[in-house]
Amino acid sequence: MERLENLKPVVKRLLGLITPVGDSTIDETRLLNLKDTTMIADYLIEEIISVAKFKYDTRHSIKACGEFADDFITKLKERLDTNK
Repeated sequence: MERLENLKPVVKRLLGLITPVGDSTIDETRLLNLKDTTMIADYLIEEIISVAKFKYDTRHSIKACGEFADDFITKLKERLDTNK
């Protein structure tokens, strides 16, 4: 968990703020930041989906990774369905 807490500010600094504030000059940059953020999120989700395919593997450590990834994708889908 500590490792994640260290990564969050680094990622935020690299990608920039994404919440619009109603100022066209600022929001123009934030839209670009948002586009970059969604591209990274899409890449990471694709990586997680590729790991989820291992959930039925017979090797314990590979199966554990697959199950964890599959659980994440299932929960993400539920969150997205709830926010429609």
